[in-house]
Amino acid sequence: MKWIALLGRRDEPADGVEDYCNFLRQGLARHGVPLELVRVPWAERGWRHSLRWLESESRAWQDQWVLMQYTALGWSRRGFSFGALRVLRVLRRSGARCAIVFHDSTGFAGGRAIDRARRECQHWVMRSAYGEAERSIFTLPAEKIPWLPADRSRAAFIPVGANLPECERTPDTGCRAMHDPRTVAVFGVSESVGLAQEIPDIAYVIRRTAQAVPRLRLLVLGRGSAEAKATLEKAVEGSGVELMVLGILPVEGVRRALADADVLLFVRGPVSTRRSSAMAGIACGLPVV
Repeated sequence: MKWIALLGRRDEPADGVEDYCNFLRQGLARHGVPLELVRVPWAERGWRHSLRWLESESRAWQDQWVLMQYTALGWSRRGFSFGALRVLRVLRRSGARCAIVFHDSTGFAGGRAIDRARRECQHWVMRSAYGEAERSIFTLPAEKIPWLPADRSRAAFIPVGANLPECERTPDTGCRAMHDPRTVAVFGVSESVGLAQEIPDIAYVIRRTAQAVPRLRLLVLGRGSAEAKATLEKAVEGSGVELMVLGILPVEGVRRALADADVLLFVRGPVSTRRSSAMAGIACGLPVV
């Protein structure tokens, strides 16, 4: 019997949750479990049409496992994710066995009144969804989740993977000529406010490192990197550091780029088990700073 991975709105320009599900499909296939990816088209067609469509589609899912992928923006344009509960209730009425994979399990950060209201909304939605689902899977340990109730019998902790094909480092992997520069990779840069905080951190590290390491290259790739190029150029100007900005790459391109680097610099807040960009560096054999 096949399983269903249920996704909400597609994330642009790259969808890490969809990548996660595709790798999960490959892993389950090795155990003889087919996984089908289904996306609820609420962002394109509206909630009323999409819920009617889901009611019709899910009639065939009775007693099948449906792995609902939760991110706040997957089920809401602005992070008020009440739509996730509407979807979950349709699934329960259909007789499907529901599990939720919580990719955003701590709520959005921020100190403004709207940020606090959004975070409380998200916590309430996730707590309600946890109470209705048969199983819940978290990418953080249970003790790190502030809203989780005392009864945690239906909770499981499974860290995210790297969302990359398996990378086997051999003596030839990452080889370079002696005159090639040492490479510091940054995989993913936050947008807007995060950008203003991260670029100075990157520049500080790179400038200090360039004082001790001659012929240094800064390689920036992934989400937000193309948008940050002009700011990065100004930030490292005069340091003698070679800057390469690759933008969004296919997963094989990401793997090759990271495997050829010397170290991954991670500046997007604390590293945790839900940070697939940090896990990608580890999977490619890089030390992570």
